[in-house]
Amino acid sequence: MWNWWICDLQTGDRLYKVIPADGNWNTSASQPGGGAHSFILHGPVLPGLSKAQWQDIAHSWTRVLVQSWDDEDPIYAGIVISWEWDEDAQRLILNHVELRAIFSRRFTWGHRGYDVGTALEFADRAPDGALRAIVERATNDAAPADHPWRLRVARPIDAPGDLTMKWENDGFETIEDALESLEKAGPHIYFRPRWDDSYRLEHLALAGNPLLTGEVVEALATSHSPIVRDIRVKSDAALQLTGVFALGNGQGESMKVGFAGTFDGFTTPILDRSIFGKSEESKPVLDAMAAVDLETHREPISQRSFSIIAGLLPVPPGRFTIGSRVRLGWFGHVFIEDGWQQLYVIGISGNLTEELALTTQEV
Repeated sequence: MWNWWICDLQTGDRLYKVIPADGNWNTSASQPGGGAHSFILHGPVLPGLSKAQWQDIAHSWTRVLVQSWDDEDPIYAGIVISWEWDEDAQRLILNHVELRAIFSRRFTWGHRGYDVGTALEFADRAPDGALRAIVERATNDAAPADHPWRLRVARPIDAPGDLTMKWENDGFETIEDALESLEKAGPHIYFRPRWDDSYRLEHLALAGNPLLTGEVVEALATSHSPIVRDIRVKSDAALQLTGVFALGNGQGESMKVGFAGTFDGFTTPILDRSIFGKSEESKPVLDAMAAVDLETHREPISQRSFSIIAGLLPVPPGRFTIGSRVRLGWFGHVFIEDGWQQLYVIGISGNLTEELALTTQEV
């Protein structure tokens, strides 16, 4: 069954075990999720906390609502950003967002400030190494142990590769801008909540290559399946492309331009677009950027949304998260072709029940 804890954001300590009367949450790889939970502060739902303790729970940007199954790995952690009190219902409503929401409020020069902090940069790194450099600046940056810049985020291991990026201070770009730039280069990124060995909350920064890795669950797509419910299938070709031009350094005839595309194998009219490679001067690098973007948009986006029952999962629900796979079998349907599909989980939402609503893409 689900458990809910209120934790301290910077220490990760479990402060209060709570029981919400209602609530919802969502998480995804591409943007910070969030949600809201309400608590009735009288009657049998009240877990014996004082007024001062509830006021402490509602303290914005310092308290985190964590949902986990039988106190195993969390499936969701949301930082409290606002509260609302309903006097008639004696109800406290907490609104919360995921950790990544903080990064749009932190600049790339780190905790030392605009005039002292150095540019954020890395050279010749793999996705793990690139994300490590960004997260190091975003959550540590050699700040003192008790500094409010510090956040409990475990960084991926460093690794060499072909990614090189830099964000100068005078660009006034945020950590979120840096994360989005890295995502545009290919890898999916996710900050997964977890308990450390002392059962304190921390997050693990994950970078895909380009997709994230995760647990694999097998199920049949039928109306009688005990584990899968509410199946929906969608194919969206609005962003489909046949070619991509990557624009680099220079102007006019001197502009460096990379390209990826072909007339072979396409069943659509020509559909091209351009992307910007900032000050890049290497045509092979621009070609590679264009190729990554084209690969992302070469086919229609095929999404399967359905719900899965947490208590019936063959793995702990907290480990079935963004980047997990569902091997879904379709047999005897009037529209969908028979066979097995490997689906990649890109979004999860939930409430107080065991039902987890999934958004997936075919891989």
